Amino acid sequence: MHEERVTRAIVDLGAIRHNVRFVAKQVGDTRILAAVKADAYGHGAVQVSRAALEAGASYLGVATVDEAAELRQAGIDAPILLFTRPFPHERERVLGLKLAVMVFDLEDAKALSALARALGTCATVHLKVDTGMGRLGCPFQQAPDLADRLFALPQVRVEGLATHFPVSDEADKRFTLRQIDRMEEIIAACRDRGHHFELVHAANSGAILDMHRLGRARFDMVRPGIMLYGYPPSDQTEPGDLEPAMTLVTRVIQTRPVMAGTPVSYGLTYRAARDGRLAVLPVGYADGYNRLLSNRGKVWINGRVYTISGRVCMDMCMVDVGTDPVAPGDEAVLMGIRPGYRYTAAEMARDLGTIPYEVTCWVSRRVHRFYIDQTALT
Repeated sequence: MHEERVTRAIVDLGAIRHNVRFVAKQVGDTRILAAVKADAYGHGAVQVSRAALEAGASYLGVATVDEAAELRQAGIDAPILLFTRPFPHERERVLGLKLAVMVFDLEDAKALSALARALGTCATVHLKVDTGMGRLGCPFQQAPDLADRLFALPQVRVEGLATHFPVSDEADKRFTLRQIDRMEEIIAACRDRGHHFELVHAANSGAILDMHRLGRARFDMVRPGIMLYGYPPSDQTEPGDLEPAMTLVTRVIQTRPVMAGTPVSYGLTYRAARDGRLAVLPVGYADGYNRLLSNRGKVWINGRVYTISGRVCMDMCMVDVGTDPVAPGDEAVLMGIRPGYRYTAAEMARDLGTIPYEVTCWVSRRVHRFYIDQTALT
């Protein structure tokens, strides 16, 4: 019988469902696109997609064609939007997978139209407009003219109009409100030209959490990302009733005696303060447990909280447990929630000077994802 590695990421699909339902409470009847790109921010795209759809999401969002293909191969037939522009060699695959795709220039749309005609199918597109992000999208001033051209293309279904908010998670909402104004101007101009978009969407996690101030951003669909996984995008938004979905655990692989003053790990950056024992954990930066957590990461073992001792190695790290009764096989929680311990991706991100998105995405493929539904156990 195959035994799984003891270092695991436990993903609570009950938390995912809870967070999707919280989004629904914020936005009412507005449709929900669940952002499951980057393997659902490291949580597992197929499992998270199924849970999100069960909880009320009706659309999925990915960043690459391969990400969409994984969902289709798993039997997920819900609408999928490709956030980025496919390269020419990917277009036929996009149509075969029945993806909606962002477009922001006429040449790309024409190429999709011609290929769709040749294949006897239809290309579904969303016009992506840059209202202030400075990334992908056509300039907002040109959007009505480009919409004219898109709606005239054969074998092209113009389903959506989209933009993205770069600072909706900041306390000052003025820039985001200007972006909403621009979107409303585009919608009005397109309506005057006889064009209707089935799905106008802009609101990300920051806008959804602050919907009481950004209600006009609701439009027809919202695109929650990090909040689906249990975290607000910044400390400047409402925290929301969100439940972190991922716990990173392992088990002690060895305990060994250590004398006061003994150096530990590469660089000898830690020395034992007293006689005691070290617990060795089989997890390191190759698993996505960042090396910058050396001498600062928090670990829960047997109801006590410890700090990583010395540098995190590629495959291992160490904890000075003093004289506490810790033994090989004992569970060690490196990220998560336990009695007296809260060290989620948010707290870890603060220690590292980064964001929770990056923390969960770091957890590597060699860390097995183990799925539970905590709500079913309570």
